[in-house]
Amino acid sequence: MRRSVQFHLEHNGSETVSREDVENALDEMLFHGGKLNLKLLGATSRIGYQTVES
Repeated sequence: MRRSVQFHLEHNGSETVSREDVENALDEMLFHGGKLNLKLLGATSRIGYQTVES
């Protein structure tokens, strides 16, 4: 939720968080984020990338 609000404030800052803000946050966390995001989300590997080290 926090990252969704950050995207919201960076891009438009209207009164409500849009679906696009949430999708951008999820996309960043799941596909473009680093190893820390993967560990926090409980992933053991990334498709097409190296295995996440503990």
